[in-house]
Amino acid sequence: MRDNDENTFTGTLTGNSHTIAMSVGKDAKIVFHTHNGLFAKTSGAKISNIKLVSIFNIVGDNASDGDACYIGSVSAYNSGALTIDKVTANVTASPSGAYTNFVGGLVGYVADATSEVSFTDSKVTANLTYDNSTTKVDCTCLGGVIGMVGAVKSKPATVIKFDNVTVGGNITDKHTGSNSRVGGLIAEVGAKDNSASVVPNKISITNVNINALTINSSGKSNSGGFLGHNWYRVEIDLSSLIVNNSSLTVNNGTELGGLVLSTTGYWSIKEVSFDGVKVKATKCINFGMLASTLFGRDYDSYGFDYFKGELPKFDKGKKLYVFA
Repeated sequence: MRDNDENTFTGTLTGNSHTIAMSVGKDAKIVFHTHNGLFAKTSGAKISNIKLVSIFNIVGDNASDGDACYIGSVSAYNSGALTIDKVTANVTASPSGAYTNFVGGLVGYVADATSEVSFTDSKVTANLTYDNSTTKVDCTCLGGVIGMVGAVKSKPATVIKFDNVTVGGNITDKHTGSNSRVGGLIAEVGAKDNSASVVPNKISITNVNINALTINSSGKSNSGGFLGHNWYRVEIDLSSLIVNNSSLTVNNGTELGGLVLSTTGYWSIKEVSFDGVKVKATKCINFGMLASTLFGRDYDSYGFDYFKGELPKFDKGKKLYVFA
């Protein structure tokens, strides 16, 4: 089900273990599809006990001032609460638009997560490839479960919850810009700015298994890891995470993190296990198995515009970034 800023699914879908197969552009790329998934948009939806087999072969919106291309096997774009329970998804997505692509194995984009967004007892095989090798614009996010979580506008009542979730597959970013925004769970967690009043996204990770996941990136500066790329302004409660039989290959980047590249906020970590994990980065300068840097970076700061590919402007007089 696809739309362009029209209908939003707010109901309940119980699949009774049935399988739904979707194919958008299987034999030839589809141009200018913006919202692609079982549901184009969701808010307050509950989806459970269903198997999805999805193929998305899409150019997307190829203009800097156009809408983004959102891809998720369950929901392309979610605002408000969302419950995904006992969902098995095998998704193949190959966006190639030169500008903004938010691609997740289950959800493309989560906006203003002030109500609970939960993923429980689910398994995702995410074969995601950004196959535009000519663009240098860093606006594409490829995440095993969620492509991007946007900055929250008010204090979250609950959390984004992952409980008994397994992610595998192959995530490949072929673009030639600086930042490979890839990750096995959430590619990017955004923050609007760096003021003290900004509230964090809260994320809970329990019994998550990154199993047989291959990540391959070509960004010239850095790459995300087995969880994600930038996770800014977060409060993380990580109870148990296993990463096994998985690999991270960074072809050009000099900076990478095993779990995330860069993060700000607060992390509570109880148990993380690595088994049979390979990391290859021949040009690496900075590397941390959990994270490379525990702060934001000027060249990829808070307030990066994922729709224009631009950083906020720096006011030399005030010595701070000015956000639109």
